[in-house]
Amino acid sequence: MSQHAAIYSIVARDAYVPFLAPDFAYVHWTDDYELARVQDSYDQAYAATHGFMNVDEETLRVAVLTSPRALRTFRLLLGLTWPELAASTALVSEDSALRPVGKDTVKASSRAGPRQPSRPLNSLWSYIAR
Repeated sequence: MSQHAAIYSIVARDAYVPFLAPDFAYVHWTDDYELARVQDSYDQAYAATHGFMNVDEETLRVAVLTSPRALRTFRLLLGLTWPELAASTALVSEDSALRPVGKDTVKASSRAGPRQPSRPLNSLWSYIAR
């Protein structure tokens, strides 16, 4: 029996483990999804994009920098968690000179007050605009 376990372990290590990838299929409930927080974020995103009619990179950049809480709405509209949104910026970074944004930076950006343009965040609104 112990031989089977050893064989299964080798097969799993060689055939399965190299192909493992992050799986963000389940979203745990957090305070981020409370109606008041989402409504506030939605209102800011709606106003900053003129009713979601202007969603080019520059408009999104200004929206996130002047109303950081709007980022929550953009993230939720994309159906992503904070870590997924951060990981998604790596996709934009592969095709450009932009640097990916870490999950802590993404989450902190949504809680900050209005801020000056930040070069590291460029891949964030570039991804959202796509």
